[in-house]
Amino acid sequence: MGCLVHHQELDAAILHAITGSDSPFGTHIVIEDDYLLREKMENLREGGFTIPEDFQPTDRCAYEIRDYKGRKWMEDIEDRRTRRIMEWELCDIDYSEEYVPEPPRQIVTVI
Repeated sequence: MGCLVHHQELDAAILHAITGSDSPFGTHIVIEDDYLLREKMENLREGGFTIPEDFQPTDRCAYEIRDYKGRKWMEDIEDRRTRRIMEWELCDIDYSEEYVPEPPRQIVTVI
């Protein structure tokens, strides 16, 4: 019974901290199961620590999507700005079945 009372007191303290109300049970706010554990794991993940696979995010928030698209856009702009076409890339040799390369020439010097 003591464990149940302690759990209720903890819930009351959390509700009081979240709502700022003196009577948190008069409101319709309910704390989800394992809320504090999820918050702790999220804070550890954001701090750069490794966390179990069960607490890894499965989807991205709007900020992460916007940041990813912005980075890809900047990479594309930088790639177009710095792209160089080399002379050997302009050579368009047809390597079909009829193509036979010339054998390399040897230069012999007699001393």
